Amino acid sequence: MENLNLPWPCHGHKMIMEGKSLFSSADLHFVERDWYRYSEGYKIAGDWLSIEYLSRHGEERYYDHLIMPILNTYRHYIELMFKLLTIYGSILLFESPKYKQTHSLKDLYSQCKEILNKIAQVDILPETEIIEEWVNEFDSLDPRGQSFRYPKDQKGNDITLGINSIDVENLHERIQSLHAFLEAAWIEITVSLQDKLEWEKIENEVQREYEAEFLYFS
Repeated sequence: MENLNLPWPCHGHKMIMEGKSLFSSADLHFVERDWYRYSEGYKIAGDWLSIEYLSRHGEERYYDHLIMPILNTYRHYIELMFKLLTIYGSILLFESPKYKQTHSLKDLYSQCKEILNKIAQVDILPETEIIEEWVNEFDSLDPRGQSFRYPKDQKGNDITLGINSIDVENLHERIQSLHAFLEAAWIEITVSLQDKLEWEKIENEVQREYEAEFLYFS
């Protein structure tokens, strides 16, 4: 153990502490309570891991163990984006901003897809059908958000994915395509919400002016 040349645990060393250096500190206020930044962080982490894997693959099979963190970070990114679009899409549609309390990508996407189609004012967006196929692929491997995190389930049974290998380069490329669509949907929703809020602000100002004018002449 002494030959590992790693720092040994010592009394007084904290694991989590306030940052002192601008260059080594992560500002939590930049992330806290922000669904988009949470999801973006997991997307970037998945990208970094997959790119690192692809840059080293072939050197040795040792790096194959990165596949589970890659899948898990990408899966969580997708889950957060579905919940994000559901919340703000519902607000845009004047509906209750609630998402299903589940980790099932299929269930979350079913709700998200319905909202996106309503916003687009079409029965079915062609892209949503393609994404549903990708969601089903993810869901078949990890239906409850556990299979990429643990080797065994809560009953002690081995978790097997039912597939012998995963093309990491293809996974990375498909995630970029999915990201392009989800990002476009997010931009559409936020721009529409800003327009809506600006219009409501104008309406409120007009209403106040009308009330002031009414009081003046009454």
